[in-house]
Amino acid sequence: MSDRPRFPRSVAASVLIANEHLNGLRIKYGHGSRHGASRLLRKLAAELAEDTAVDLIARGLHEGLDGIQAELAEVTSALGKEFFLLAEDDAP
Repeated sequence: MSDRPRFPRSVAASVLIANEHLNGLRIKYGHGSRHGASRLLRKLAAELAEDTAVDLIARGLHEGLDGIQAELAEVTSALGKEFFLLAEDDAP
């Protein structure tokens, strides 16, 4: 996938842009790049870059979207721990 996807409102584009913003926050606040949220976003971006619409439909549209949503929930939890010092029980 290129630096700027052709479909800027796609899930893949949103994940890439979220990772860019996260990297900006890391630089601004001195966080390292090895933390969980960044790693999870890169993993999701790589998975989305490899998938096609045909792959998603073959897996089942709802199941595929549920999987993406679950991965984004993990990212949210990792962000809470890294930037807001939320404990596992406190995370949304």
